[in-house]
Amino acid sequence: MFAAFSSVACSASLAGTAAPPFPQPSGWPIIAKATRSSEPLGPGVSLAHVRLATADGPLAISIVRADLRNPYVSLAAAAHHDGIVGPGEPLRDMAERVGAEAGINGDYFDINGSGAPLNALVIGGRVEHSGDGKAAFVAGRDNRVSMGVVSWSATLTNRSGFTLPIPTVNDLTGAAPTLVTPLLGAAPAGEATCVVLDPDRDPATYRVIAIDRNVLALPLLRADQLAVAARGGADQPVTDGLSVGDVVELRQSTALDGVALTPGDIATAVGGGPLLLRDGRPFDDPNPPAAQEANQRYPVSGAGVSADGSTLWLVVVDGRSPKTSIGITRPMLGSLLAALGASDAIGFDTGGSAELVGRRLGDLRPRVANVPSDGRERAIADGLFVVNSASIGPVADLVVRSPFGSVLVGSHLAFRVAAVDAHDQPVPIGSGRVSFSSDAPGIASVGKIATLTAHRPGVARIRAAGYGSGGLFNVRVVNRVAQLRIADIPSEVPVGSIRQLAIEARSGNGEPIAVDASQVRWTLQGRGAQLGAGGVLSAGAEPARVRVSAAVAGARASREVEIGEHDVAVDLAQRRWRYASLPAGLPGAVDDEPAPDGSAALRLAYDFSTSRGVRAAYAERDIALGGRPVALAIEVFGDGKGEALRGAYRNADGVVDTVAIARSVEWSGWRSVRAAVPDDARYPITWLRLYAFGGRSDQNAASSLWFRNFRAVYPGP
Repeated sequence: MFAAFSSVACSASLAGTAAPPFPQPSGWPIIAKATRSSEPLGPGVSLAHVRLATADGPLAISIVRADLRNPYVSLAAAAHHDGIVGPGEPLRDMAERVGAEAGINGDYFDINGSGAPLNALVIGGRVEHSGDGKAAFVAGRDNRVSMGVVSWSATLTNRSGFTLPIPTVNDLTGAAPTLVTPLLGAAPAGEATCVVLDPDRDPATYRVIAIDRNVLALPLLRADQLAVAARGGADQPVTDGLSVGDVVELRQSTALDGVALTPGDIATAVGGGPLLLRDGRPFDDPNPPAAQEANQRYPVSGAGVSADGSTLWLVVVDGRSPKTSIGITRPMLGSLLAALGASDAIGFDTGGSAELVGRRLGDLRPRVANVPSDGRERAIADGLFVVNSASIGPVADLVVRSPFGSVLVGSHLAFRVAAVDAHDQPVPIGSGRVSFSSDAPGIASVGKIATLTAHRPGVARIRAAGYGSGGLFNVRVVNRVAQLRIADIPSEVPVGSIRQLAIEARSGNGEPIAVDASQVRWTLQGRGAQLGAGGVLSAGAEPARVRVSAAVAGARASREVEIGEHDVAVDLAQRRWRYASLPAGLPGAVDDEPAPDGSAALRLAYDFSTSRGVRAAYAERDIALGGRPVALAIEVFGDGKGEALRGAYRNADGVVDTVAIARSVEWSGWRSVRAAVPDDARYPITWLRLYAFGGRSDQNAASSLWFRNFRAVYPGP
C-alpha cells in the first residue's frame, strides 16, 4: 500500500476563510474538513489522495488526473494473464506487464465461474470480448474518449456463397457461433466444433486449415490466427458450409450506441457501467450492471472526461470501513466526477474489485494507491491503464523518498533513492554510485548507506548525488510525539502465538514520525499473556483478555487484546429457514430431511439442471448476531459436485456483504468449514443466508447439502 507521500499536503475547514482543497459535490453531505496530498507520476499524469470528514462519515478518495493531449500519455487495456477465461489477476500485476504508470479496475466479471469479463474488451484495436449491452469506456488511437454501448458482429463467407453470422467474440456461453482470438487460449469447449483460420493475402481473408469436431478444449492459436467455434445446434451449419482449404472472408462491424465505427475508432475499450454523466448532466442509465447497488454505499471506481476531451480522471472511493471511509453511492460518484470537471463519466466494478494503482517516480513497479475493501488486492478480469509512451533515456534526476517526513531525536530513518529520465521514465540504478550528505549534520547525520541518525530538533536537508545528477529530501527532527496509537492487531490473537507489537507516532498536524522500536516502553495489564522487550507479545494457552500500553516521547496509547476464541451456537431449526433461488423458480427446498448417514441436519436441496448461466440456491433466514463475531463455523455434508458454498450478512448500515465458506464442495460426507467475517464489517451484523452457487451439477437431477453445528465465533474468553 502507499505510505505517506513525500508531497505537499493541505487542509482546510469549510467553515473558515481558507479556500477548500476539495470542491463540494452536488447532493453530497456537507464536507467539514478536507486534506489532500498529490504527486506527479509522469508527463501530464498525477495522483492525489483526498481525506474528507463529512456529515455522514469519513471518505478516502484516490484520483489520477491525466492530460490526454500530452504526447507521452497513452491509454491501454489488459486482460488477466493476457487471457479471457481462467483465474483472475491483481490489477498491479497487469499494470506492471503493460508498463503503466497508473491503472484502475475495469469490468464486472464471472467471479465464480469462467473469470471472463461480462462486457466489451478491446486491446490494441482488436475486439477480444463482445459487449453485453451495457456501457463501456472507449478510447481511440488519438486518446479521444467516448462512453456508451459497444456492439459487435461479423459474417464469415466463402466463395460458394455460404454465409455464417457470428454474434460474439470469445463467448461460448450461448448456442450461437463465436469468433475465437488467441487470448481465449485452450478454454473448455464443451464438445464444440472449431474451425481454425490462417491469414490469407488480403487483411479480411483467411484460409480454413482445420475443422475439429467434438473438441473438449479449444486449440492454442498463433497471434495471427483466428477460429470460429460453435456447439449444440449451431455447429451443424458450420460443418455443412465449410471445408478445409476454403478461402473465407471475415467482415467485422463495430458500433458505439448504434453508430458504426471504422476499425481505427476503437483502440482500447473496457466494459463497465453504468453511465453516470452525459454532457455534464447526471444520467440515469436504463441498463446498469448490478442495479441493486445503485443507491447503496459501496467502494466504487469510475472514470470521467472533460467536455473538451483534454482531461481524464480515474477515481476510486474506498468503502466498508467506518473509521476511514464509508463509501458512496453511484449517483454520488457521478456528482464527484462532475465536481472534478468531468462532462461524461462511467462506473466500473465495485466492492472489493474497486482499486487504483500508481507508479511513483523512479519506481519500477506500480503500487496499490487505495485501500481495497477485501484487505488485499482482488484477482480481477481486466483493467484500464495510463501508460508513459516515451522512450527510456539516461538518468536525468534522482528521487529521494521516505515514508516519514519526521524522525524522533535518537531514532534512525531509512530512505531510498531511485532515478528517472527526462520524461519521468524509471531508470534502474545501483546504490554503489550514489553518495549522501546532510547540510545540518548536528541535526541529522547520514553515512554511506541511505540511513540518517537524528541528533537534535530542527530541519536537515539530505542530498543524494550520483549518475551526474542529484536529489534532495527534507527531514524534520522532533523531540515530542503528539499522537500515538498501537498499530493494528488482529481481532483474535491465537492462543500460544507470538505477535510483534508496533506503534504509529504522529505530530500535532498528523504527519507520521519515525521512531526506533528501542525507544518505546511497553507495559501489560491482565493475565493470559507475557510482554517481552521490544513489544513481543506471547499469548498464553487459554483464552484471555489483556491490555497493552505503549509510551514514547510524552505520548501514551493502550488497547485491549483478545486471546483465543469462544463460540455461540446458532439455531438451525428448519421451520425458520426459507428457500429461494437464482433465477427464480429453480426446483429446491429447505427442510429437515436427515443426512445420508442418518444425522439430523438442515438440508438445502436444489436442481441446477433446468437452467444455464448463473445459478444459486439459498437457505435464508435473518439471524441477529450480537457482539462482534470474527468468524462463522459450520459442519457441511458435501455432495462432491463442486458447488461453491457462500454466505451473506447485512451490516449495521444496511449494506449486504458475502463471505466465501468453501470455494468448491469437492468432498462427500461431513466436514467442518469456517468463514472469517471481514475486519471492515459494521457491527452488529445480521446473518441472511447460506447458499450453493454454480457447480458442475448441470447433468444431475438433484443435489443437496446438509448443515449442522452452526456457530458464531467470538474473540477472547
